[in-house]
Amino acid sequence: MADWFRSPDWSDDAQRDFESRLLRSRLGSRPQYLRIKALAIEAAGQSESATALRQRIVADFADTWPEVAFAHERLGDSHRTAGDLAGADAECRLALKVSPSLSGTTGEVYIKLGEVLLESGTGTIAEIEELLAAAKSHAKLNSTVFRFNVLVARLASATGDIERRRRAARAALDLVDADPQFSRHPTVGLVQAAPALLQELTTMASA
Repeated sequence: MADWFRSPDWSDDAQRDFESRLLRSRLGSRPQYLRIKALAIEAAGQSESATALRQRIVADFADTWPEVAFAHERLGDSHRTAGDLAGADAECRLALKVSPSLSGTTGEVYIKLGEVLLESGTGTIAEIEELLAAAKSHAKLNSTVFRFNVLVARLASATGDIERRRRAARAALDLVDADPQFSRHPTVGLVQAAPALLQELTTMASA
């Protein structure tokens, strides 16, 4: 079974099969298999099991820095989804410590940390501005540029910079219906925004 590590199946039998095959695989390939399997079962609704696999990457393969950086980033996402902003903050910082260049990550870790700091109120304006500056060169996909501008707009709103808020919100809205960036991968980089966020941006762009 060539795709044993891509299957979303995480039944008892599937877990035994995965662990058996993982044990027989090359040691250097195991973190990658754990990463891919975590993504597959997470997409199937097994978020807690996916978290456990990522924790194994961090604990057992600390020297495989691209995989560890991505594991920390996704663990941060999980903490944030659960409402644990302190945990999300810690995992984002670990991802950046492992990979300051963002290699091995989605390229959005600086933005994610800035979002967490703004949402939690634990970061200074200066620190979030530094994160935005660091994030700018990594914002290539429209979806990432969109997220970047949302954070800029929200930060500007918090600091009372009306013109900056409007510019950033408009820039984000302009990307919502942008054409695909890649003809062979038309869904890559497409902006997907909840109605509530679009309403927030519309208000920030015009108020």
